[in-house]
Amino acid sequence: TILGRVTGGFSASGNANDNSLIITGGTLNDLGGNAHHAYGGYAEAGDANGNSVNVAGSTANPFTINQGYYIYGGNSNTLGSAMNNTFEISGPAATTSGIGGVRGGTVNGGSGDATGNTVTVTGREIGIRGIIGGPTLDGEASGNAVNVSGGANSPLTRPLLGRQSNHPG
Repeated sequence: TILGRVTGGFSASGNANDNSLIITGGTLNDLGGNAHHAYGGYAEAGDANGNSVNVAGSTANPFTINQGYYIYGGNSNTLGSAMNNTFEISGPAATTSGIGGVRGGTVNGGSGDATGNTVTVTGREIGIRGIIGGPTLDGEASGNAVNVSGGANSPLTRPLLGRQSNHPG
């Protein structure tokens, strides 16, 4: 069981590029506050590009994500971009009841771009409140994708979005 944050790669003042987080069993638990996230790569003040998260449960080694947990392929908190990050979940034995949200690549602050990010959900039923390929606060969101196939793929209480930006143009 993992309580709180888990990260494939972290940078406090530079880039977090080409990192991966692979989860093949166990449980992710929400501690509340800002500690309840998993990241392929997290840059506090830089780019988060080319990062990935892969979640694959199996009958022999099941995986559970508890309610409120958010998972990001790549996250740039400020001053950077989020490009070509991926999140993938597959396999019939992963339980995802009430995940807070899934993002391929995210820019939380500033005007960085979120481009070429992908979320893929294959062959399973999911309980995720929001799936977004590449959101950004005030930059360009383009070329992002959400792919869902197989399984019941519900319930979803928020939309599936390939891109999201507060920037009008």
